[in-house]
Amino acid sequence: MLTVGIVIISCLLGGGGRRTREQIKVPAALTGLIIGKGGGNINRIRIDSGANVKVSDPTGDVDNPMTTVTITGTPSQIQRAQHLVETTVKEAVY
Repeated sequence: MLTVGIVIISCLLGGGGRRTREQIKVPAALTGLIIGKGGGNINRIRIDSGANVKVSDPTGDVDNPMTTVTITGTPSQIQRAQHLVETTVKEAVY
């Protein structure tokens, strides 16, 4: 059974809007699922949520590398994007 661990880091961005940034840490093995074939999954997440979503290169322990998914937007956009990322992973894994 695959356990998906997600760590969320939040920060408030400067400027006039209520845009924030959150980072989700996911196992590097799931990066391809989040991005999807030809970027299809990540583009769908961006469009459906309205948030800016970026996936970093894996970092950390060689035995347990993690990828950071950075989501920037309003709180509701971020919440929607997080839900879509989690749903995409769960549908592919289970």
